Amino acid sequence: MVAFRDGTPYQGEDLIYDDPAPSFFVRCTRNRAGPVPEICLYERRIDAADVVVRFPRDWLRDWRMVAGNLDRLIASLRRAR
Repeated sequence: MVAFRDGTPYQGEDLIYDDPAPSFFVRCTRNRAGPVPEICLYERRIDAADVVVRFPRDWLRDWRMVAGNLDRLIASLRRAR
């Protein structure tokens, strides 16, 4: 995990990844006060389209399951063409 520096457009967010799985990395909000939960963004390019998936940061407890499900979802979008 790498925290983005204060004073940048991504201040208050983290870049989360696992070295052995270089294809899975997400940008997540950090602990915020108030009712808004921490959210992660997963981005993937499919040909000329950008797919952005938002999900709760809590899901990262089982990030391998999240990564597998996102891969299956995106693969199903590609088959639908």
